[in-house]
Amino acid sequence: MAINVNTVYTTVLSILNKEQRGYMTPDEFNKVGTQVQLEIFEKYFEDLNQQLRVPLQAAQMDAEYADRIKTTEEKISIFETSNDLTYAAGSFSMSAANPAIHRIGTLQYEPYGSLPVEIQRLTQKEYNLVQRSKLTAPTKQWPV
Repeated sequence: MAINVNTVYTTVLSILNKEQRGYMTPDEFNKVGTQVQLEIFEKYFEDLNQQLRVPLQAAQMDAEYADRIKTTEEKISIFETSNDLTYAAGSFSMSAANPAIHRIGTLQYEPYGSLPVEIQRLTQKEYNLVQRSKLTAPTKQWPV
């Protein structure tokens, strides 16, 4: 359900006028709007986390249109993208055409002629520890 931005802007102006809080410029409105959109987006992840913690009951499993987990995942899926990274000089980088990343889901490495392998996500500290041992160092079969 799309809502016209001009309608929202005029509604905000009328609320501000009724409460005698002054005027909001279009630039201020855009900044507030961007922040509100980001907060709504982040709330989807919190909602999904909460729904995944709730034990499923028989009534919830049969509810096709009232499945909260599925509904929240559908809201998030609109923003999901899949992009390729370019490999050069020993590291991967994103091209300028790729949009800015807000959250990273699953990373996969697909060696030539092989099936995709999920890359293990590490902190810098964990990566430094992994690199110190030949047994735990990353390989093509176990990338980090």
